[in-house]
Amino acid sequence: MSVDPKAFWEDKILSWERGRYQRVQTSGGLLERIADASSRSLRYRIRIGVELLAPHIKGKSILEVGCGSGIIAQDLISAGASRYLGIDIAENAIAIANRRKAELGWGDEITFKVGTIRELPPVQEDVVLSLGVLDWLTDEELEILFQRQGKAHFLHAIAEKRNTLSQLAHRAYVQVSYGYRTGAYRPRYFKASTIAALARKHQPGPFYAFRNRQLSFGALISSLPVGDPIAL
Repeated sequence: MSVDPKAFWEDKILSWERGRYQRVQTSGGLLERIADASSRSLRYRIRIGVELLAPHIKGKSILEVGCGSGIIAQDLISAGASRYLGIDIAENAIAIANRRKAELGWGDEITFKVGTIRELPPVQEDVVLSLGVLDWLTDEELEILFQRQGKAHFLHAIAEKRNTLSQLAHRAYVQVSYGYRTGAYRPRYFKASTIAALARKHQPGPFYAFRNRQLSFGALISSLPVGDPIAL
């Protein structure tokens, strides 16, 4: 079944943020409430992503791909980043981000824009961040992202391919919740070496993988020295 990614995320992103990241009960039914309650790993991913970047971004500019409603924009500025640009495919998420910026009085150093991977210009920022986007990209879109990213430092979250009960449960949840309707449009699982090999086409490395039990089967892949070196 053909699925429009923009329509998918316009429908999902805000309720998923509220349930999974902000722990606000949604009206998505029992299955979604169970998923919300089991999303501690996603909340940890948000927190540890900022913590891992903090020592490396003082005076640096940040591009967050798939920023949603800008949950961590101000956290990155507070950690020392000089500028932050967040892009997301979902117009409703960017509208919320801009509303939050106005209400909280964030400065011009924070900017949000609607955009897709295919529309991404060559990256001018110092560091590229994504905390959930790579799992949803096609092979072609992954190539585009790493090509446009070039030699900029990066920190990207992935769902790492593993034979674990938690990943089997996640695959089952995806299928029952929405996968039977979206067909091939569902999250993918990668090896850390696969992502590092994509990056190697555009920068020499080394590359690192940060893993923690609190991430469940997630991992953070980076050109910054966080985690363990990835063998290529």
